[in-house]
Amino acid sequence: MRFAAGSSLVFALAASLAAAEKSHADLRAEAQAAATRKDYAAARAAINAALEQRPDSPRYLRDLAAFSARAGDTTAALATLRQL
Repeated sequence: MRFAAGSSLVFALAASLAAAEKSHADLRAEAQAAATRKDYAAARAAINAALEQRPDSPRYLRDLAAFSARAGDTTAALATLRQL
C-alpha cells in the first residue's frame, strides 16, 4: 500500500514538472487517463496543471472537484464546486 501511494506521488510530481511543456488539453487527457486507472492523486495533479493554464475553466474545475471526491477529499471537492 505504501508503495502505491509513493508511486502516485512520484507520478504526480513528474506530471507537474512536465506540465510546462504540455498544453492544457494534453494535461486534461492525462488526468482522464489517470482517473481511468483510479489514480486520483495523479489525476488531480494533472488537472491542477491544466488549471494553471486555464484558471477560469469550468470544465477543469468540475474535473478537479470530481477527482477530489473520488480521492476521498470531500472538503476540497466542495470548495472547488463553490468556485463554479
